[in-house]
Amino acid sequence: PTNNGFDIAIMKFNATGTSRVYATYIGGTNGSEQPHSLVVDANNNLIIAGRTSSSNYPGTKYGVGGGGFDIVLTKLNSSGSALIGSRIIGGSGEDGVNIKDKEICKSTANNPGCAESINRNYGDDARSEVIVDADGNIYLSSCTQSTNFPTTTNAAQVTNGGRNAVTGRAQDAVVLKFDPTLANALFSTYLGGKDDDAAFVLALNPSNNDIYVAGATVSSDFPGDKTGSIAPGFLGGSSDGFVAIFDNNGALKKSTYFGTTGIDLIYGIQFDKFSFPYIMGT
Repeated sequence: PTNNGFDIAIMKFNATGTSRVYATYIGGTNGSEQPHSLVVDANNNLIIAGRTSSSNYPGTKYGVGGGGFDIVLTKLNSSGSALIGSRIIGGSGEDGVNIKDKEICKSTANNPGCAESINRNYGDDARSEVIVDADGNIYLSSCTQSTNFPTTTNAAQVTNGGRNAVTGRAQDAVVLKFDPTLANALFSTYLGGKDDDAAFVLALNPSNNDIYVAGATVSSDFPGDKTGSIAPGFLGGSSDGFVAIFDNNGALKKSTYFGTTGIDLIYGIQFDKFSFPYIMGT
């Protein structure tokens, strides 16, 4: 154990599940850590996405960090004996923590649902996803409440989409791509409008390596070209699902809302071998 709070705990088992190959803690000594997602690359190295409140989580900062929780990306070698790379990612606000702001509806009578924003179900405050491509590049979808989240010069959106007029707080989705060692951010971008947005999942189109990002939004001005999309405008409920398409260099190509006049969120996106995308949610 590395602290008296919570650490990330990782175990690898053999193919039949009858023998433990390795087990390790990952964490700092003065905060807590939580894993959100993990994936194995072609060389059996393990990449873990999560968050930390420790000031000494093992890794190198990307951004100023320290605003409560920061996002972490950590890559272990195939034996679990060493870090290949590790980054602590964030600005001076909460990062990797999906917003649940009960102040937002104080002036809205008899509408308790909107107080939950886009944090509505079990685990919603800790939803983010990491995937890899055939070259070992690492992709992350998550969220931030920081106005100074680190973005790259090629970002599709370099600034936070806005602040809520009642609370002064709002949240954007974020999408990042790193090289296989986590040494370099190939792109890092906000994705969001003037209200709350979060990217829960992402997948690569096998035909062209476009990045499809999905999640939930309360923003009526969610970014992206929606010409010809399933739902070009916000559908008027408490939240809508969204899908946004980026090219592999981080340029935003298209987006669409998915939903009804109720509460809608997307929690999964995958492709079949013919490059048709599938989504699921609530």
